[in-house]
Amino acid sequence: MDMGTLGLDNIAVAFALGPLQLGWRRAVLLGLAFGFAETGMTLLGAALSQVWLPAMMSADATRAGVLATLAVAVFALAWVRYRPADFVGSAWTLAALALLLGIDNFVAGGGGHGSDFSAAPMVGAGATIGVLASAACAAGAALFRPMPQWGAWASAAMLTGLAVAGMA
Repeated sequence: MDMGTLGLDNIAVAFALGPLQLGWRRAVLLGLAFGFAETGMTLLGAALSQVWLPAMMSADATRAGVLATLAVAVFALAWVRYRPADFVGSAWTLAALALLLGIDNFVAGGGGHGSDFSAAPMVGAGATIGVLASAACAAGAALFRPMPQWGAWASAAMLTGLAVAGMA
């Protein structure tokens, strides 16, 4: 499977996080985290090609579980009137989210590369995904800028939809 198509879930999650109004610095940090995780997990999967098989069984459930947990966290933080962007925009939260969403790249990287293995296309695809994730986050923020009070609810709803779609 092409790494670019594996990164589409990260772009969708970045768009869903946009209504939280993370700000441009956190959107760039989100793009960096997603881009590095996409590249790193693919390269790690290629390096550990003998170990990736058990991860394949739980990749979809892991991503769906992460998205559902994040949706509940955003919903709960909005419910108690705490700004969810402070939690989601944390560098540690973004790094953990990117790594857990990148498990499909780990599995795809272990798909048996022969002697024609090259890291350059993976790095390029990771950079592209990072830029597109930042842009998607900014687009989601721009869409909900007129009604910031509904941004957290919209983000939680979109994350729930992505989790349900990931389980299907």
